[in-house]
Amino acid sequence: MLLKGLMKRVLRVAICSILIGWAAASCFGQAGRGRISGLITDPTGAAVPSATVKLLNPATGVTLTTQTTGSGLYSFLSLNPGTYELTVEQTGFATVVQKAVAVQVDQTTTVNVTLHPGAVHQVVTVTSEAPLASTTNATVGQLISEQTIQRVPLVDRDVFKLVQLSPGITPVNGAVNNVEFNQRPGADVSGFSINGLPQGTLTYLEDGAPLTIAENNLGAMIPAMIPPLDSIQEYRVETSNVPASTQSFGTGVLSLVSKSGSNKFHGDGFYYGRPNFWAANDPFVKASQLEAGQPNKAPNFHRYQWGGSVGGPIIHDKLFFFGDYEGTTQRSLATGSYTVPTMAERQGDFSADSFTVYNPFDVQLTPLCATTNGGMPCRQPFPNNIIPGNMINPIASNMVQFYPKPNQPGTGPYHVNNYFASGLNPDDEEKFDIRIDDNMSARQHLFGRFSFGRLKFGNANLYGNMWNPNTYQNITNNRNVLLADDFSLTSSTLLQLRYSFTRHYENQTGDPRQVGFDMTSLGFPKALAAQSVYADIPMIDFTDWGGFTANLGSEPWTTFRFASMDHDFIAALSTIKGRHNLHMGFEYMIQLMNVGQPVAPSGWYAFDNTATSSSTWAGDGSDFASFLLGMGSAPGNEWQPAWSKDIFAAERNPYYGTYIQDDWQVSNKLTLNLGLRWDIFGGRTERYNRMEYFDPNLQYTVNGVSLKGGEVFVGPGKRDPYTTNLGNFGPRIGLAYHPFKNLVVRGGFGMFYGPSTHMVASAETNSDSFQTNTIWSATTTDAYGNSIIANSLTNPFPNGVVQPTNGKLGPATNLGTSLSTVLHSSHDPTSYNFNFGLEYQLPAGFIASAAWVGSRGLFIPGGYDLNQLSLQQIAQYGSSLGDSVPNPYLAAVTDPTSAIYQSPTIPLWESISSYPQFTSGGPNAGVGISAGPLSDSIYHSVQLKLEKRMTQHFTTLFSFMGGKLIDDGNNLLSFIGQHAGVQDWRNLNLERSLDPQDVSHWISWQASYNLPVGSGRAINLNGHWTNFWLGGWTLNSVLSFGSGVPIIVSGATNDPWFSQRPDITCNPANGAPHTAGQWFLPNCYAMPASKFLPGTGPRTLPGVRSDGTHNLDASLSKDFVFNERTRLQFQLAAFNVTNSVQLGIPSASWNPANLASFGRITYAASQPRQFQFGLRFVY
Repeated sequence: MLLKGLMKRVLRVAICSILIGWAAASCFGQAGRGRISGLITDPTGAAVPSATVKLLNPATGVTLTTQTTGSGLYSFLSLNPGTYELTVEQTGFATVVQKAVAVQVDQTTTVNVTLHPGAVHQVVTVTSEAPLASTTNATVGQLISEQTIQRVPLVDRDVFKLVQLSPGITPVNGAVNNVEFNQRPGADVSGFSINGLPQGTLTYLEDGAPLTIAENNLGAMIPAMIPPLDSIQEYRVETSNVPASTQSFGTGVLSLVSKSGSNKFHGDGFYYGRPNFWAANDPFVKASQLEAGQPNKAPNFHRYQWGGSVGGPIIHDKLFFFGDYEGTTQRSLATGSYTVPTMAERQGDFSADSFTVYNPFDVQLTPLCATTNGGMPCRQPFPNNIIPGNMINPIASNMVQFYPKPNQPGTGPYHVNNYFASGLNPDDEEKFDIRIDDNMSARQHLFGRFSFGRLKFGNANLYGNMWNPNTYQNITNNRNVLLADDFSLTSSTLLQLRYSFTRHYENQTGDPRQVGFDMTSLGFPKALAAQSVYADIPMIDFTDWGGFTANLGSEPWTTFRFASMDHDFIAALSTIKGRHNLHMGFEYMIQLMNVGQPVAPSGWYAFDNTATSSSTWAGDGSDFASFLLGMGSAPGNEWQPAWSKDIFAAERNPYYGTYIQDDWQVSNKLTLNLGLRWDIFGGRTERYNRMEYFDPNLQYTVNGVSLKGGEVFVGPGKRDPYTTNLGNFGPRIGLAYHPFKNLVVRGGFGMFYGPSTHMVASAETNSDSFQTNTIWSATTTDAYGNSIIANSLTNPFPNGVVQPTNGKLGPATNLGTSLSTVLHSSHDPTSYNFNFGLEYQLPAGFIASAAWVGSRGLFIPGGYDLNQLSLQQIAQYGSSLGDSVPNPYLAAVTDPTSAIYQSPTIPLWESISSYPQFTSGGPNAGVGISAGPLSDSIYHSVQLKLEKRMTQHFTTLFSFMGGKLIDDGNNLLSFIGQHAGVQDWRNLNLERSLDPQDVSHWISWQASYNLPVGSGRAINLNGHWTNFWLGGWTLNSVLSFGSGVPIIVSGATNDPWFSQRPDITCNPANGAPHTAGQWFLPNCYAMPASKFLPGTGPRTLPGVRSDGTHNLDASLSKDFVFNERTRLQFQLAAFNVTNSVQLGIPSASWNPANLASFGRITYAASQPRQFQFGLRFVY
């Protein structure tokens, strides 16, 4: 209630601030729009007040009118990007008409006009272009125009990937066109590092409204959808010193503008195909094929995309529409080799096998045992190596029928890889947009947009039934709705209102036929089936069968329900007062998430060979034979939760933001950008209050034992687990100095917050007490050390599964086991942006710029465990860490699943941990903090750019970045790209090194050149048909060249105390062959002096990097022009034209006993050359 009241007061203050600001000044318009402003003077340079300025949009016929201020300034706010015509009139002066004034997204176009004496009816038409360099802001960014969007050869026609043309942006692992990390829709396109700040923090906007939703990994953001390429008019990526009007972590903003209708009907239809017949082969696949005597053939792949768009008037000069559709189908090869039981083995007949199956129920002392088993009784083999039919477990008997039949001999005694299958991984997608623009009057413009996307993808089913655990299907549906109202209160004051709703919903299962499966049909008890939170097929997991497994069932964690939704409301006012453009606004967002990912809702049953070996740990026997007996893994091998009761969380959190900014034109040459934004991230709540947080200082007593540190559960009085940070004030300071005509000097500093770890997230974050895991105690041990059956597969949990306590135990929850939780009070992630640069307009339309750009990241979130031993403790106690000490928690721990339940002693390492009453049974775990402020970073770079925007024949954008990123932590989106862990989160100085995603230099060069052959070009071919076929071709290309990323070397020991790194004894790069077989020298490492001390090797090796990018994409296109309004465009594109190979990251897990794979590379990070053809009809 306290927070709710506080937020109400914040809302009142924000609204009052806007109204007061309007009276005194105002605020700038919404992102996703553009603006025109300028100064009107006479020939002496004196300001011309009260001049009438008109702005015509030729596409829609709409004219806007304003007047200059006493300082001669004028401004048109919130303009749709496009081309306009500006007219200036004043008594005693000739009228000036400025044509072809270009307005770009999120930019101010400066058009200064000089009026000359004359009659108003005298018209002077200005045809010279406006300055190409912006002179009014300090934001660092890059415009991606529609011509660039349509011309650049683009893998998958993914509009977001064009951000790599901007300096300061590098792809994950420094690899372009890399599909290795396309694991989740949205997450794959978040895999960019921008000026050194973390992945998953880029803000995506479309038409000024958020397109970003919260990812289920805490504190990360992803775009809800990828808009169709043909729906985007242009976009701007802003990488440093983003204005105060936009909530951003400082990583940057990608602001897209959708196309709108006009007074003329226009649109297109297209078809793009990427067949397989011209594709090059992956070098590692090729080597494998040649080694096996197979022909060199690229794996089967094809991708086809089709669609179109149409826009036009509903009512001329007033009401317009635009719509588009895009469909995609893609298939890629999937192959699999499996070890499946023979037809005889399925009946328990192993007589044809060379290994022996032993009967765990027949233990005798025989003469053979006396000599081979130390005189202890041992198991006897089944007669003739055949399990009698009456001993085969009925559930196992029912399930073996779901194995595919062997279709090849296999190798070795276990028939390894005796089944091979291939198929095609499906990937189908469809998208569409509908946009309506309504010019209600000269003062009011309404527009709305509805965007839809549906993606269906997964893995091929290689079993031919629903029991293949490697099969999954993901159906993702996306929605984005925007309603916008721009209302001119006066000629210089604009009110803007925006409401948007974004929804991203993923429904992932195994084979769809698994959903709703009745496990009692296999023979499982009805009482057990009733405990399932999600009806599915069980998982049978084999762990020892010759090193290869052919599992059955639903792979754990495959089922995934994820719905992330945002409601966002923005209000802003805009006006000019003298030389001040004062910007003010308020934003309110509600983020919602429903998410669940059950681990094993119908059971995860593991089988190894210990049940059918001559003795439990002899290593012979068969895990499949153990399965037939229904006898699971031996004690100590139950490594997985055999049954999980998971919740599907329903969470929400509010966000409040308000800002004020003054773009102060101090003089005709100097503009200052002065802003302040206040961000308030409200803590998340759960619909049923199923959350908790960890209080490190909580004092309580359980069964007479005094304890410190425990969980506190939320409730009606305090529903969120966090303390709200009210001090997130972010100043933004910038200058743009225009000392003479062609030069602009820029500089800026900004302070940014978020994305907050207080946002909605997965239930695993802090809902311990509301979900449980149950271990299958399948076996126990007899007097002779052999495993004997305890609970068979027929009834694996005779005492039932562990039930959630739902917070009823209070701080005693999970005593003796481990926690996954959050801290009540923590900083929000914070970053500083800073930049200084020069921009110069060269002759022939070129713009050159040079800038120093940097960032500082603080409180970057990461996961860690409060029970991790410090390196100081490990060094102090050394070999004594494993000693036993009395268990002071014997009376307090009553959970029979606890590793210390009824144990009179505990290890010394546990007793010296911060909260020893919580333990997972191993060191360094017990109180896991899902995400908290952990690390920081520093980034400096030099960024150069040379740009020539589209003229009649040539356009180019060359960018260079040379920089260094140093940090001391990890990334929450750790499944995207390589990331390093930490040795001791309390001493991060040991981790300070080059970031695993540091790219020291990156070059991107995009060019488009109209070949000088054809009608209207330098070489005009004679004849209509000759020009029609041979003339008018355009060559487009993108060259990417960059360094690799640093190598992470780990794994000095297997000891559990910490992630020890080896000592480094020489430079592993000196003299290294840098080949796939040996990328760096393996003999530059040594075991540290003690396994209790950290090695001298850094987290990443500064002198050893992975292979760098060297990639050229190109296309040849031609427009076949039929008349003024219609043309057919043909395009032939090649990705990785030269078929250059960028090798992947080498294996860097150091094991002195086995260096065979150390430093070797087994995959390519680059895609082999592929061709794509396309036809696009434009009208």
